Amino acid sequence: MQLRNKFFKFLFNRYSLIGLFIIGYSLVLYAVFLSKYQLKPGNFISVAIFSYLFWTIIGNIIALFSRKIRLVLSIVISFFVIVLLISGYRFFEEFHHFLSSGLVDFLKNEPVYRRAYFLQIIQNKALIAGILLGAVSLGLYLYPRQEITDKKLSIKVLIVFFLIELVGLVISKHEFERRFIPLDLHTFYALTLNAPNLNHPKPLMHTLNINTKKLPVDKRPDNEKYNIVLVVFESLSRYPLPVYGYENKFMPFMKKWVESEPQQFVLMQQSMSICGATDVSMPTLYTGVGPQKPYHKLISAPFIWDYAKQNGYHTFIATSQSQEWKNLKFFIKDKYLDEYYYPEKLKLPLINDVGADDLTVLDTIKQQLLKMPVPFFFYYNHNATHGPYQNFSPKIKDFQGIKDRYGRALFITDKVVETIVDIIKQKGQMDKTIFIFTADHGDYAAKRRQRLASFFKETLDIPVIFRFPKSWIEKHPKQFAQLQKNRLIRTTNLDLAPTIFNIIFDTLPGQYQQKYFDGKSLFDTVNPDRLIYCLSTNDYRHYSSEGFALYQGNESFLFHDSEGFHYYDLSKDSLQQHDLIEQLSPKKRQYFDSIYQNNKYMKAVFERHKNDYQ
Repeated sequence: MQLRNKFFKFLFNRYSLIGLFIIGYSLVLYAVFLSKYQLKPGNFISVAIFSYLFWTIIGNIIALFSRKIRLVLSIVISFFVIVLLISGYRFFEEFHHFLSSGLVDFLKNEPVYRRAYFLQIIQNKALIAGILLGAVSLGLYLYPRQEITDKKLSIKVLIVFFLIELVGLVISKHEFERRFIPLDLHTFYALTLNAPNLNHPKPLMHTLNINTKKLPVDKRPDNEKYNIVLVVFESLSRYPLPVYGYENKFMPFMKKWVESEPQQFVLMQQSMSICGATDVSMPTLYTGVGPQKPYHKLISAPFIWDYAKQNGYHTFIATSQSQEWKNLKFFIKDKYLDEYYYPEKLKLPLINDVGADDLTVLDTIKQQLLKMPVPFFFYYNHNATHGPYQNFSPKIKDFQGIKDRYGRALFITDKVVETIVDIIKQKGQMDKTIFIFTADHGDYAAKRRQRLASFFKETLDIPVIFRFPKSWIEKHPKQFAQLQKNRLIRTTNLDLAPTIFNIIFDTLPGQYQQKYFDGKSLFDTVNPDRLIYCLSTNDYRHYSSEGFALYQGNESFLFHDSEGFHYYDLSKDSLQQHDLIEQLSPKKRQYFDSIYQNNKYMKAVFERHKNDYQ
């Protein structure tokens, strides 16, 4: 009778409430944010039992110690519980799942992320104070008031509980990264199990080999060539940009500029990225090589600024993003580049994700920009709109009443554009400079899946904005007219490299089109029914969440690892709300199947996950 009473008494204590709270907290996050993983009630309950049991065991173990040790342990454990809850929320909000083994593997191999986030957290005094205050308060509540006297009996019961828990953890691990499970167990498995299907990808590298004999011969003197300013925004969807018709005051300068020169701007209306992952979309943008193509083609393709250098341009690259991840510092840097600036080189702190303050970067390099000779190719990569979105800048005192965090990031972005334009004006080069604004991928509008592994248009839709000098338009009426025709056709960031090549040499890519470019110059005829490949995992990027998409005309055929296949008719359903995969004709299904089955990267994605969604 005593053992039975003891056994049931041990089944519930104050620490048991932590287990119940974490289970409920997990379910609330699942209800608020769409999860990558499906919740199956029976599976979830069976796993949740072991989550509850874990905390029950912790409470009983702590009760075995002396009063002072019980108090210290309760506060320490409370600290980790609060950190677990906060980080669990942050991961779920960003990735639509809790900490995964893939993310653990990524952080192990990318120390710049660990350093940046640690420094940004400890500099947040309010957050640190809240965690410490919460840990002390929760610790005092959880502190067992009485020390257990019958320790021998208690240890026997705990051994039984512990053995049951071990069996449960072994049984439950097959649910990890397949089904939705409570936060604490998901985190435990992420830290103790290896990432499935993940090997270290091949490094990004650059084996540049431009054959100048095959490049077009540009007989124009340097003073007749047009400068190029390419600005690539981070995680910027067309929604909610004011220049695309959305009513807000987030980007007043850009809106006013476009409205004041309507005949000089072309805004692409159906532009999209080939994926939602920066470390795939940016290399493809730099080279024009699609993500579905072999690794050797990407690393041997010239960068867009290399063509500029070969034609007498001064090449100047600057970015507010750290270049110490994914080998970017060595991938981009080569002997053809004149100037290259990034936070580590400028000794600037990372304040938002792994990005420095954009306006501080531009202020730091302003004198170098004013001195750069013409013609120039200036590329700037900004970071303010990367999650969690930069909502302050030491260079901005008045955000004009904007409270929305993403809105403030857009306001900073607007100041970036204004600053660059002001520099070009000071150089007296506005009438000789072509501006191109775009993004690596979207983000803000992504709702159904985390953007790193989403192939819905809400993640892929991006702005592409051109601004031309009047003299260029007068000299190139046919090209400008063709660009305006292509405005309503679905285009991708793969089209920018051949388009910029076209500007640099004042002619279409010719032989280089077939050799390197998987997109098409936007000054040329673009087939509205061409096939567009979207992919974010290949030889140089691996990720535990993945998929692919095929866009052609008004059709979109998608595959997502935990959801399977989707098919949407974009002519009737531009937001991809009505999945027609079950109504897809056998002939059309066979057509799409043959495409991904004949590409080794897409086929591998399907083979890895063909059983995950069934």
